[in-house]
Order: sequence, then C-alpha cells, then structure tokens
Amino acid sequence: MNLKTFSQPSCVTGIEIILQGNDTWTYSVVTLRKTGSRISIEKQAEGIDNMEALKATIDKKFPLVLSITGKGIIHKRIANTEETGDPGALLAKALPGASSREFSIQLSPVDERQAFVSIVRNSILENVLAAFSQSGITAVSECFLGPFALNNTLEQLGINHQLLIGGQTIIIESNVIIALQPSAEAAEPYLKIGNELLSSALLIAFGSAFSGFAPGWKGIENSEALNELKEEFRAKRKFERTGLTSLVALFLLLLVNYFVFSTYWQRNNELNAAYALNESAIQQYDTLQKELAFKKKFLEDNGLLEHSKTSFYTDELAKDLPAAIRWISFKINPLKTEKNNEENVFSFENRVIDISGKCGQSAELNQWMKQVRQYPWAKDVLLVNYTQSQKNEPGVFLLRLIIR
Repeated sequence: MNLKTFSQPSCVTGIEIILQGNDTWTYSVVTLRKTGSRISIEKQAEGIDNMEALKATIDKKFPLVLSITGKGIIHKRIANTEETGDPGALLAKALPGASSREFSIQLSPVDERQAFVSIVRNSILENVLAAFSQSGITAVSECFLGPFALNNTLEQLGINHQLLIGGQTIIIESNVIIALQPSAEAAEPYLKIGNELLSSALLIAFGSAFSGFAPGWKGIENSEALNELKEEFRAKRKFERTGLTSLVALFLLLLVNYFVFSTYWQRNNELNAAYALNESAIQQYDTLQKELAFKKKFLEDNGLLEHSKTSFYTDELAKDLPAAIRWISFKINPLKTEKNNEENVFSFENRVIDISGKCGQSAELNQWMKQVRQYPWAKDVLLVNYTQSQKNEPGVFLLRLIIR
C-alpha cells in the first residue's frame, strides 16, 4: 500500500478499546510501519483482556491513537450549524438537559448540513486514560469515539460502500461515514488491504493507527485529561526531535571542527618549525624590548623627557629672595631616599625642589613662602623642618616646593 509522504513517525500503534461494561475492557491492536511511501502492518492482535498483555504487545515509545467503542458511547446525527463548534450546543442537541461538564464530545461532519456527535461520560474516559497512565502508556497523540477514525483511512483504502464491524453496519459515501446502523449480520472475517489480509475485528484499530500517518479528522477535543496527555506527548516528541537535531548539529559542528583543527594543527607545526629557527633572534628582540621599556619608564618617572626649566625656576626663586634668607642647598628633582634594589638603580622625585638654608627671622621665611605660592608654576610650598639652636642665632629650615 503506497502513501504520500507525510512528516510523521516511522511507526504508529492504533488501539481499539472496547467497553464491555462494569469497568471491563478488551483491546485490539494494530501497529503500522512506514518505509518511504509504503505502509505495512507490523503487528496485530485482538481479544486482549488485560493491561499487562497489552503492554507486552505494544512498543510504548511509538505514538498511540486510541478509539473507544462499545457500551457507554452515544452517536447522534444532528444539523451542522454555526453552533457546532461549541461543546455545550452540541450536547444540547444530542442530549437535551445534559451538562457539558460531565461529557466528552467528538464532532464528525457528514456534509455541510449534517454531523455526527459522539458522546462519552468524562468518568469513563478518565478511567481509561488513568489505566493507561498508571501502566506507563502515555504516548497518546489522539483519541476517537466509535469508528470515526476510519474517516482518515477510507480514501486511501478505496472503501466507498458499507462495512460490517462489531454488530453494526457503517454506511459510507464520498469517503465519509454517513450512517451507523445496528446489524445482526456476520462480518467478513478478513479484509484485503493492499497485499495484506486484516481481520475485520481489527479494522478500527487499523484506522486509528493510519490516522497517525494521515491526520485530518479530529477526535475528542473538550477533555482536559485527554488534552493534558496529548500535550505531554507533543512536548516529549518536540524534546526528542530537538535533541536529535541538536545531536546532528553537534556532530556536524564537531566534524567541521575536526577538519579546521587539522588544518590549523598542520599550520601550527609549520609555524613552530619556523619559530624554532628564529628563536635566538626572538629572544634577543624580547630583551631589547624590555630594556627599551625600562629606560623609557625611567626617563618618564624622572621627568627627563620633559623640557628642562631648571634655570627658570632658579632665577624666579632667587630674584625675590629676601636678604635675611640664605640658601645652603638647592635641589631640583632630588634623589629619592630609598634605592630600588630590584633594578639596582636610583630614582628621583619629579617636579619637586628641596631648598635648605638659614633665616634670621621666621617671619621673613613665612613671607617669602607666601610670595612663592603666588607663582603660577608653583603648586604648593611646604615647610618640612625648621630649627633654631639659640634665640640670637639664625634658624635652619628645609622647604619643599612642588611644581605644577
């Protein structure tokens, strides 16, 4: 059996849940596999009467499409109006006076004027879903009521007449189920599908599985429990696809990275060989660079790269020097008191003038310090030390002038 290409999984399992009453069910299972544009029956089983046997029959990682049939399912044909999208309106037409909070509803259009409404109590549906969830069977992608999953299959199968399934006659026109009638006739034991034979008791399970490859008709839409299970399945599928895509992308990235790494590794080896040939020259260059940086820093720290104004500062200070003050020493950029043992060099205090001398009166010294502070190039004048051994002898001072 050939099929157009769909963006669907490789396998889908359809399960017909036949309600027997008193919370007892039996199951029919069909698993279909898609290979290219061909679909084949991989597994089929009927008459399963317990969950453990069902778990052993299916592969839980494949998507599941359920169809619930049997006792407790009601199908009513109603007028297809603009209200048919509202579950409450549908239920009112099918079961007047019933509460939409107690029932799950499925709408299956027949034509532009008529539609089937399929109804099941929420308690029944939730019991079925709970039994599946407790058994770890949660990959539910859709759930139908009655035989309407077959609507997704009829066009592909070319069935456009009536079918006898489970004690009822299904009337089909234009690839759509248009009527359901009770029947006492015995169904054909097998149906030929493509080149394969399928038990007629498994046709609804087959249609359910086929719906996973060729979705179109929808099942129950207003059940919170079902929608939660379907959303969990979609999220899991999305996570798996995203993970697979990420793994493929990562593999391609690693493959590209390998080739890039190989290219650069070869280039690195070539450069290392060239570097080894010129290593002594590089070491000499590094040594010269360090010496240059050190000497440049030394000159910058000690102000030797700036224009010298030694004579200017000396003349400025000397011209206004009071007669009562006599210099003993005059040091521009004096030597720092601490020696840099690490570099074994001397360093100087930049933009500093140290003046020592004698002064007959401290007032004269203070006045001269005020005058020096007025020079635009003088940032500050500090009296570092002033001593006077006897009152009638001149005092000895040490000034520090900081240049802007």
